[in-house]
This record gives sequence, structure tokens and C-alpha cells, in this order.
Amino acid sequence: MLAMVALLLVVLAATVVAVVLVVERNARAQLVKDLERARVVFVELQAYRHTLLRSSSGMVAEEPRLKAVVASDETSAETVQEVLAELRRSLGADVLVVTDESGRIIGDATDETATGRDLSGNDTVRAALVRGEAGGVWVADGAAHDVEARRLAFGATVVGALALGFRIDDRVAEALFKQTATSVAIELDGHLVSASRLSADRPLSAEDRAALERAVVSLKSGGGPVEVDVGGRRFLAQAAPLEGYQGKSTLRYAVLRSLDEALAPTRRLVAVILAIVLIATALSVGFAFQLSSALARPLAALSSFAGRIGGGDLKARATVSGPVEVQALATALNDMANELERNEHTTLSLIRYWADGRLVYAGAHEAILMARAATKRIERLPNPGTWLGAMRDISRFTVNTEARLSPGDVALLYTDGLTEAMNPDRRQLGIERVESLFAEYCEKPVEEIRDRLLEAVRRWAPKSDDDVTVVVMRYRG
Repeated sequence: MLAMVALLLVVLAATVVAVVLVVERNARAQLVKDLERARVVFVELQAYRHTLLRSSSGMVAEEPRLKAVVASDETSAETVQEVLAELRRSLGADVLVVTDESGRIIGDATDETATGRDLSGNDTVRAALVRGEAGGVWVADGAAHDVEARRLAFGATVVGALALGFRIDDRVAEALFKQTATSVAIELDGHLVSASRLSADRPLSAEDRAALERAVVSLKSGGGPVEVDVGGRRFLAQAAPLEGYQGKSTLRYAVLRSLDEALAPTRRLVAVILAIVLIATALSVGFAFQLSSALARPLAALSSFAGRIGGGDLKARATVSGPVEVQALATALNDMANELERNEHTTLSLIRYWADGRLVYAGAHEAILMARAATKRIERLPNPGTWLGAMRDISRFTVNTEARLSPGDVALLYTDGLTEAMNPDRRQLGIERVESLFAEYCEKPVEEIRDRLLEAVRRWAPKSDDDVTVVVMRYRG
């Protein structure tokens, strides 16, 4: 009987170890995915910020008073400053500069002494004077600004350029944290110019900011996620250069996810399992002779279940049977498996179609695949939106994207049940294979394209737990 008790202890210990290893491995893998998603969202938020800034700069560039004072040689410097100051107050901008047609400053809303300074060598100003508009990131006095520049003109006559910008501060970082629960910090030459909180339950303190600065400075740009210590807390972090900046300073951002918070549920689960193990062991010692036959089959099933969990089969569930103690253990393990498997979010995309072949879409569902008849190539059109339920109002982060179909082009819409269909070897079909199949069949009738894709999914994954929906559209002009 003691041998049975020892066997029980070994099985339960193996279960705990397997659970800890699987959960920690999966938690780290999930954090890596979350970091990549957060990095993509940050880039999209910056792009959207520049889109709004570009729109504002366009409106300001058409302001009659501004164009008048820039074009007139008789306008005094005081008048220029007054107009710029009024515009800056109404916009809440941190950067508002106008130059003449040669790129020389004729007014700076924040620095009256800048008048006469030559900005013709500034990439953003120079590009705006040539192309009409340009965007970038400016660094000055230990701060970074998102800037959009516009050419000022009367008809075909270029009279100067306007640069409008906003400081990259903590509000930029907090926007990402609110949307993805991922911390972000932006570093300029070894100092943080923007940082979000590290956890939702407390703001960023001065001590946290200093520790975060040390951690971010230690990161290498362009590498994969690495573990860093921020004030005694463990994070996975990844750094990359800030897009749009081409100067000599070091300007980059880092995204961070708490490893301690990710593993906290694991520790709680292990504590519950250990408590159940102790209870089950005590009961087993007292009733070993009476329960020996009844325990054999349930324990064997739990041992098999532990092996499946350890092998990564998180859909496995233990059969609840046997004495009360074993049933409690099986129930706890099933609850654990349910919590491990539960990792869901919801997305959708809305598409509007016009008879002239124009598509306008918004959302964050799967990318649209487009087979171009003219080039015989497959294009992947991403949906630069956000998840449902991430925040109460997502209007600022929802972008309309436009695409155009030419005669003979074919568009493929699909659910993730297509790309995530998993074969017996636990390999997903994947977007690359879907693109390859689509390229092979795209010249066939749309009904046949649909049927060939669904047939390919059935061959790849004979048993599927997810729905597979495809919509195939061909534009005939």
C-alpha cells in the first residue's frame, strides 16, 4: 500500500512539474506574441497620429492670414509672431514654424530668436518645399516631436513652408498601454522622453521611471525579446528605432510586458494543486487498503492526462471519477486546463464595395488576399484596426483603408479557421500556404476557387474545432 501512496505522490508531482513547465513556456510564448502585436499597434498609432497631424497642417497651410504674412515682404516680425502664437494656442501645438521659399525661418511660435535660421538642410522642410508635404520626427533641446510640413503657395508660386508638430510625451505611451496593456518607453540619447505606466493598478513613479530608463538603455535595438529587471520586477522587452527619425541622436522605443504578472496565475494554480495533493495524500494513507482498487483506474487516467498536458495538448480533459478526493483533483486539473486554453479576443472587419471596383474597409480581422489579374501576383492587404473590447471608444484608432479592383482581380475573405486549421502533426495551414493555393486557383471560376480551398482545408485538417468561412469575389469591370 505504501508503494501505491508513493506512486500517487510521484504522479502528482509529475503533474505539478508538467503544469509548471507547460504554463511557463506557454506564458513566455504568449508574451512574445503580445509584444509583437503591441509593436505593430504602436507603429500603427504613430502612423495614425501623423495622419491627423497631416490633416491639421493642411488646414493651417490654407489659413489666409498665415499665407498673407508669409508672402508679404512688408509684414513685421511682430505681426508674424502674433499670427503664429494665435494659431499655436488654437491648435495646442508644440511646434509651429514658417519659412520662406528658400527654407529660412521667418517665424517660430515658440522661439522668437529663431527668425533667420536656415532650415533648408532639414529633410522634412526640404521635402515639403519640393513635394508639397512631408513628415518626420524632430529632436531639439532633449525632446522629440512628431512633425508634418506643408508647402505654402499662392497658385503656382511657392512662398514658403509650414511645420506643425506635437511633442512625443507620456500621452503617446499611455495610448498604447490603454489599448494593449503593454508598457512602452521612448528613449532619446539615454533618457526617457515618453513612458507609460508599468501596471494598470498604479501610475509611473519617479523610481519606476528611473528603473525603466536603465532597463531600456541596456536593450539592443532590432533583437528579439529579452528579460529585463525593472525595479525588482521581471519584464520581457524589445527595442527598435523610432520610425520617421533620421538624425544623429539615438531615438528608439521599447515595448514591455510583465513576466511576473503573466506567471502569477501559474503560481496560484500550483498552490491549489499542491493543496489538493496534500489532502489526497493524507486521505490515501488513511484509507489505502479500502481505496486501493478504486484508486487504480482513476490514477492511471490522471497520469495519462498529465502526460498529455505536458506534451502541450491543452484541449485534453480528465475524466472525473473515483473517490471524492480523486474527483476533486481531476476537477481542479480540468479547471487548470480550461484556464490555460482560454486566450481569446474578438475582431471584425467591415467592407464597403462600389461598382467601380473601389473597396473601403476598416477593422482588425484577417488580411484580405487580392489576386491581381494584370501582374499574376497575390497581394496581402492588412486591416490596420484594433480589437473589439480593448477600450470603450476606438474611433481614434479605426482607419478607413481603400483598395481598388481592376477587371479580372479576385479578392479572398476568410476566417481564421482557414489559416489556423491544424493537421495531426499540430502544424497550422498558415497564410503562406493559403496564398500559394489562392495563386494556383485564382484564374478559375469563383465557385471552384471556394471549393478547392475548402477541400484543401479538409485534407490538411480532417478534424477541425473551428469554423471555416471563405468569400471569393471577382471584379469584371
